[in-house]
Amino acid sequence: MLQAPVTGPAPSLQDTSTRIDTRVTELDKKIAKCDEDLRRYAGASKSGQQKQLALQCLKRKKMYEQQRDQILGTQFNVDSLAGAQEQAEINVMTVEAMKGGYQELKERYTQIGGVMDIAWSLLHGQNRTWAVVSPHCQGRVMSGYVGPRRPSYEVEFFNMCKDA
Repeated sequence: MLQAPVTGPAPSLQDTSTRIDTRVTELDKKIAKCDEDLRRYAGASKSGQQKQLALQCLKRKKMYEQQRDQILGTQFNVDSLAGAQEQAEINVMTVEAMKGGYQELKERYTQIGGVMDIAWSLLHGQNRTWAVVSPHCQGRVMSGYVGPRRPSYEVEFFNMCKDA
């Protein structure tokens, strides 16, 4: 009868990667031991028993290498997932910072808008004053400013030439 696996907190990706590193190191040591044994068997007499031991050692080495390659593939997946998770956290942090920046910018524009409303009302009040005070008022608003009509130098020159 199968038992249900023990439930608990899932190991972190960093813990899993560290554990895989440890396992890969153990397998590398076993592979190195097999290489050492193969050199020893190759240097000894070429008896049938030595060849059999060398063949078993070679099979064991290949098995360890396959296990190591599988585990390294798994570690690649774990590390890729950890990188994606880290990137997602950075993206969330960036979005939150942008939201905060947007709110701050919106508040600044609201403050600027209030100041601009005051400035425009003062300017329009000044325009009405110019309209009443200045008898030579053009009657048109340019950039919010109505000023007295001033003849240009060209008009004065034309008038002087006409009189002469």
